[in-house]
Amino acid sequence: MPLNPYKKFSLSLEAWYSTNARHTLPWRATHDPYRLLVSEVMLQQTQVPRVIPKYAEFLKKFPTVKKLAAAKSQEVLSIWDGLGYFRRARDLHEAAKKIEKDHQGKFSLSPAALIQLPGVGEYTAGAVACFTTDTFFSFYDINIRRTLIHELKVRDEKIALYKALEKLFSISHLSPRDFYYALFDYGSFLKGKDSQKIVSKKQSEFKGSFRSFRSLLLKKIVTSGSIKTSTALNLLENSIRKAEVDIHPQAVISSLKKDKLVFEKKNLLLIL
Repeated sequence: MPLNPYKKFSLSLEAWYSTNARHTLPWRATHDPYRLLVSEVMLQQTQVPRVIPKYAEFLKKFPTVKKLAAAKSQEVLSIWDGLGYFRRARDLHEAAKKIEKDHQGKFSLSPAALIQLPGVGEYTAGAVACFTTDTFFSFYDINIRRTLIHELKVRDEKIALYKALEKLFSISHLSPRDFYYALFDYGSFLKGKDSQKIVSKKQSEFKGSFRSFRSLLLKKIVTSGSIKTSTALNLLENSIRKAEVDIHPQAVISSLKKDKLVFEKKNLLLIL
């Protein structure tokens, strides 16, 4: 009798993972929730090769949640430079402050508790809880989604994906941590093969994008500590003109203020 699709894939996944696992990734060597949170936030929308050196640099500067909570915003944003999406750094900083203030520096290791932290969604909460405690929780990212749809023809819906994960784990011989690491790694492998059976959400080009001008201005402010609003507008106007795109400089500044990355005082833009 032929194996059912789940059992067949479970066995092939375990065999594949035994020779292709990325055990050298630094965050896979820890069960510390702070270090795992840092890694998961960094890995959001950023490729692994770019994250590895920044992960080490960030933890050298802020080795504990207490150190991060006590840091100045400018320090955090300066270390984060190179990863983009600076709001992630702001949220991670705010999460550390909340853990220190409300929980005396201790993590509550349930997805329901973790999701209350700034910038932490269902995936990050599930991942940090799972990788800290080696307990199974249902969560998925683009790589896991890609794997389930490609190999098991699962509907691209949250409930269907969660049910598939639960069913697959129930017959797996892997620990919860390795189960998810195997799915991550296999999904990354599929992406490398440029599978045509699944449509992935492609990130927009960075150069000349709205995000690129946010990053440009924020780097200037982080480097100098402050910048005149008029200088910021001139910088953006010149850069936008060269890029030949239809973006209003004031909209860039307003978005940084809205995300609480900067504030304006006496015609100066400063880091919050």
